[in-house]
Amino acid sequence: MTMQQRPLLDLLGARWAAGAPVVAAVWSADGTVAGFAMDDGTLALAARTWPGAARVAQRPSGGIELVPATAPPPPVVRVNAHRGGCGAIVASPAGGFVTLGTDGTLARTANDGATLPPGEDVPDALTVPGLRAECADVVATWTEQDGLRVRLSPGAAWVTLAGGPDSPTALSVFDEGRMLAVAGGARPLCWRLLPGPGEPFAGGIAGRHPVSAVAGHPHRVLLAAGYAHGVVLLCQPTGEEVLFLRAPDGAAVTALAWSGDGRRLALGTQGGEVAVLALPAALFRQQEAA
Repeated sequence: MTMQQRPLLDLLGARWAAGAPVVAAVWSADGTVAGFAMDDGTLALAARTWPGAARVAQRPSGGIELVPATAPPPPVVRVNAHRGGCGAIVASPAGGFVTLGTDGTLARTANDGATLPPGEDVPDALTVPGLRAECADVVATWTEQDGLRVRLSPGAAWVTLAGGPDSPTALSVFDEGRMLAVAGGARPLCWRLLPGPGEPFAGGIAGRHPVSAVAGHPHRVLLAAGYAHGVVLLCQPTGEEVLFLRAPDGAAVTALAWSGDGRRLALGTQGGEVAVLALPAALFRQQEAA
């Protein structure tokens, strides 16, 4: 992967001004809608794709080409979910989203923005203080009291990891639970977790602005990294080659989330922008060839 001149979001994505800082993002269980929890207590719901979206197509003579968008994306659906701010958001297995407000209230919202009746089950990701990420049977957490820890199987003892940033801003367990990525330093910091945690190593590129968000690809050893000045890169955890996804605008990237199939990335910023980006299949074929 190499740095290209124009960011991929400008070519194959859609972006909206949502009017409030983005707290977190997640895709619906069916992968059709990206949900963004906002600092003002609202949700922004963005469709995965739409008729007339930009796409990458095969040329009859061979190779691929970019087919520009022929229609603008529909507006995001806005939902007033909480009186205060949103604290966290998760996808409900039954469909839609569950959000936790900063006032402690829960709200359930359908993919189309309709309010759903409250349920009794409260996902752990909404109630655990600090940061939490999980994949397969592996769970990673960070709190001021306990630091950075991982649990590698259900019921196993917690393992404390040293060498990470003092105050991480995001965690991501990926590669089927074999890797952990942490934001908060000059570069994304990663650990190999299975069969046991090794020494940390850095990927991507370092700059003057720290990494503010990370999201590991659900099926590949790839990492999306967002920076405090607004850049988003796609990188391999062990290399310095990157793909330029979003240009800097001065607003920190505060949320990154992959769709379940790994073909779409949702992102949000402190400046109130929400966006979805399609990653062409040719990109992953090139990685496999490399």
